[in-house]
Amino acid sequence: MHVSTLHYPAVEYLPKNVSLEVFDIFGEIPDELVGKFDVVHIRVFLCVIKRNDPEPLLKNLIKMLSE
Repeated sequence: MHVSTLHYPAVEYLPKNVSLEVFDIFGEIPDELVGKFDVVHIRVFLCVIKRNDPEPLLKNLIKMLSE
């Protein structure tokens, strides 16, 4: 499944503090997202667990959490 940026709302409709991007949760987490968040909402991520192994997904999500 691929998310298309064509379905994003136009920038002029977004609040100034909101930006929308696409990245692969199973790839390297971009440096600007590492350790940035207090909470990472993961409910929807349950549908993308590969080979019945949540560990790679969870490791990347944990990298995004602040200490």
